Amino acid sequence: MKKAAVLFLIILITTPVRADDYNKLDSFGITEAGFTFSDAVNSMTDGHQIVKANEMWPKIYEIAVSEINTNLSAVSVIFALSFLLAVFSTSRHRFKGGENAAFLSVYMIITGIITSAFGEISKLGISLIQNTVLFLNSVIPILGTAIAGSAGAGVFASLSPQILIFSSLCGNLIKSIGMPAVYFSFGLSLIGNLSPHYSTASLAKVIRSTALWIVSGAVTIFSAVVSVSGMSCSSLNAAALKSAKFAVSGLVPVLGSLMTDSIEAVAGGAVVIKNIIGSAGILFIFFSVLFPVIKIASVIFIYKISSALIGTFGDKRITSVLDNMAGVLSAITGFIIACSVSCIISLSVLLGASNLGGAL
Repeated sequence: MKKAAVLFLIILITTPVRADDYNKLDSFGITEAGFTFSDAVNSMTDGHQIVKANEMWPKIYEIAVSEINTNLSAVSVIFALSFLLAVFSTSRHRFKGGENAAFLSVYMIITGIITSAFGEISKLGISLIQNTVLFLNSVIPILGTAIAGSAGAGVFASLSPQILIFSSLCGNLIKSIGMPAVYFSFGLSLIGNLSPHYSTASLAKVIRSTALWIVSGAVTIFSAVVSVSGMSCSSLNAAALKSAKFAVSGLVPVLGSLMTDSIEAVAGGAVVIKNIIGSAGILFIFFSVLFPVIKIASVIFIYKISSALIGTFGDKRITSVLDNMAGVLSAITGFIIACSVSCIISLSVLLGASNLGGAL
């Protein structure tokens, strides 16, 4: 029985991580920074820099300016229509009832423009959230092989189910509660601004805020549970490695000390592999989310500026719908950031809890 236990520990610690395993994660695509997951792993293994800091700011500036230019034509149409409506509203020659008809015509066109922009960004947000959760769920089993190889099987067995369950729960919460709340809020803002007497802007804002509070609370609870579990598990892998070394040294005659040194070397190598895979996963999630968030932030910026400018001369209902559009996009950005932060925290806690500490 003892020999079987020793053999199991040796096999567990010396389990290899194949390059083919993490190459499969390249199906999640290439980041805007220009690297895939396997590129990040290979660069970190070779000691090369994955992303050059002096190339990042020009890239961020280029993406922000490009997104602003893309939406500039649509915003220019909104600005021109708002100006024409303001001129018509102050004209002495407007016919009876024509002002309301003119507003409805302009408002329908503006609604069509911002609905199109909202649809594209909401699809981008849902896709990012789903891909981030799927990537985390895919990288954790591969990371678990390296963690088990560094005598951290107990930590992985304890933490990985919690991470997988809570990350999927977070993604489903955003998909089933957060995004529908955003859609409903957006619809209320469009309908409520049709009449100056029955504004629903405040209700739309409350719905968005409530959805954000629910998602933020879930992420906070998730992060706290995973962090506490990680702290309680941090000594498990060190104890497991010491037990393996003691068992091999005491139960295997003559070659026991030599095998103990081999276990230390293999476990140390597994720690390096584990840290590389985990760090590459964190970087991949970060850069997969960074540039889309910058794009959405650029759209929010241009709608906020447009609302401020139109507010100086235009109808307050148009400025209200533009403000609500910016608020809806901010909520989607918040969902994306919350999901990605929870996934990064999960990987960080798993990596930190499975460190060997002073066991080697």
